[in-house]
Amino acid sequence: MMRQYLCNHNSHISVIHLCSGSEITVCGSDFTAQESPCEEHDNGLMDNIVEDTSDATATNASDASDRFTYVGDDCRPARAWQTTSRPTCNVVHEIDWMNFDVHSSRRNSAYSDATARLTFLNRGGTRIVWKANGSSTERIGFVLKTLRMDKAFSEIMLEYQRIDALAMDELTSSTNVVDVYGYCGQTVMNEIGIGDLHRAEKFFSSHGNYTSLRKLQLAQDVANAVADLQEIDKEMGPLILHRDIGPANMLIMPDGRMKLNDFNGAQMMYWDYANNHMCGYRRTKLCGEDGRRADARSPEECLGNVLSEKSDTYSIGTILFFILTNDRIYHSHEDDRKFSSDNALVREVIRKGQEPRLPSKIEESNDTAIGAIRTAMRQALIHDPVERPTARSIAT
Repeated sequence: MMRQYLCNHNSHISVIHLCSGSEITVCGSDFTAQESPCEEHDNGLMDNIVEDTSDATATNASDASDRFTYVGDDCRPARAWQTTSRPTCNVVHEIDWMNFDVHSSRRNSAYSDATARLTFLNRGGTRIVWKANGSSTERIGFVLKTLRMDKAFSEIMLEYQRIDALAMDELTSSTNVVDVYGYCGQTVMNEIGIGDLHRAEKFFSSHGNYTSLRKLQLAQDVANAVADLQEIDKEMGPLILHRDIGPANMLIMPDGRMKLNDFNGAQMMYWDYANNHMCGYRRTKLCGEDGRRADARSPEECLGNVLSEKSDTYSIGTILFFILTNDRIYHSHEDDRKFSSDNALVREVIRKGQEPRLPSKIEESNDTAIGAIRTAMRQALIHDPVERPTARSIAT
């Protein structure tokens, strides 16, 4: 539905100027994105490039098994690659961590070229995030994520990072999933962006193009990213659930595209060989009971029901709400704000199927792009996961 609107709508904008070295054709029409002679710049966005919100409470294998249970009679890996690890330790070990700038307010170290620097960006639930600035001969840098010093170097932490790197590696063909450049143990090297979805309004407004059409393009990027994840195996189906799709994990790239990031809280989906269908799984801590914000959780999780890939589809709706309002669901309308700060109340609202309210100016907008996002959002937020459409049908 969103793609159909974009393909039919090319009268207002014919060219998007990008600060990248590539040209993108949208919908196979005359609507193209061409390179602009602008310089690469930070825009002050890099300090919030990522928020690692994965479950930080588990420290060993038994803690991990307490987080969920598979639902099925004989649940085992559906594909061999789900159990593999693909480290590229030689690449990671080229990074020099010993050259610190002790006079800087931020601790820096060099990698490879002495003119390149690693700069501290952020600290998440389990990892510290660094920006590797491009050297004099290499303008494009990367993001480096390392285990926090206060976290145990444990089996479950290794498993988190293995799944994170493996998911990105399997999704290399997707243009809406962040690329992985290297991985070893607790460390991963990722594609760099200019900031997450929280900074979209500032970034695109500074370029004078945070229009309703731009918002629709971002919305389609979100849906396409989740669709690519759900179609990771054309025969078996959705073999990985992200579980933590929020504004902090949607990364804006220099060309204006948005990509899905951070898979270290993802869940591998297994096959029930006794009944010949995908196993479901059930969380042991429901809908914010683990300290996460309940407003981003799906109704089936809040009800304690069996979970599937449709939970990630529901997350599309929460992201589209943010794109429309620049706020989280249940935080934008004055009636919703009466309970939005209480996880228990939000949990009950989601269980009952009460949809988040949009501000009247957005709800009543006649802008066709805004209307397309509204429709897609409500499709993704359908209470019953059986009735909820696939991510691909929402995107197209």
